[in-house]
Amino acid sequence: MPVRPRVWRVVPAWSPGLEVEAHFSGVTVVSIDLSSHGSLAVTLWKSRESEHLSVAAAILRCMSVTSPVEESWARFEAWLINHAPVTHATLRAPAESKHIAAAEERIGMAFPSDLVTLLSLHDGTCACAPGSGSFWEGGGGPCLLPGGHALLSVDGIVHTHQMLTGIHGANDDGDEDPDADAEFVFWHPLWVPFAERITGDNLFVDRRPTRGAVGEFWHDDVNIPELWPSLAAMIADIADAVERARDIRYYRPQVRAGVLHWEIVS
Repeated sequence: MPVRPRVWRVVPAWSPGLEVEAHFSGVTVVSIDLSSHGSLAVTLWKSRESEHLSVAAAILRCMSVTSPVEESWARFEAWLINHAPVTHATLRAPAESKHIAAAEERIGMAFPSDLVTLLSLHDGTCACAPGSGSFWEGGGGPCLLPGGHALLSVDGIVHTHQMLTGIHGANDDGDEDPDADAEFVFWHPLWVPFAERITGDNLFVDRRPTRGAVGEFWHDDVNIPELWPSLAAMIADIADAVERARDIRYYRPQVRAGVLHWEIVS
């Protein structure tokens, strides 16, 4: 007799009105008493498959978020578990704080606090087998974010920042002051890249004084200095988009065979 799919439900402490569901075929039941968060309990039906064991950690993160980034990411990750488990399985383990600190030293500046929080949840996305439809050719990484961007690891952030800064220097206007507040530059050393697509374009957080926005660097076109006012705002927008099946700019979230795709809206 086939095993019937089981369901776990969690009401996150940060949003009592929200209930998240994930469906898995499994045989082991684990009960987690989270009454310390206020009469909350989770029953997790685990699969034998190892890639589903991360669900338990995701549930606990949903229950213990302490920042807007963690809150929005918990919503996004819960949605991935439920609707796009293939994409969810590409998220890497958390980055260690000492690894992040060493990376900051290598590029000569501190990462934005929201980026540190994100890396502490997942150190980017891993390479995956080709043929899933939403992954780079050759298994470079999954297109987790709108625009075909994959999350960079800590090492990927350092590599990309050093490469672009080495190629373009301070900026294309010849201004050698790294704190210069020029509005339109090709590349600025106080931009911290955190996501990238196969074309070499990337999303960055602007670390210049009075800034903090998420912008988009284009290797062969005009950059977009502000897509979102902050990384926290970007992740909240993505969580809202997948939960409500709405567009972000001209991208629409779609799922095929457990893989999240960001389709271009015509």
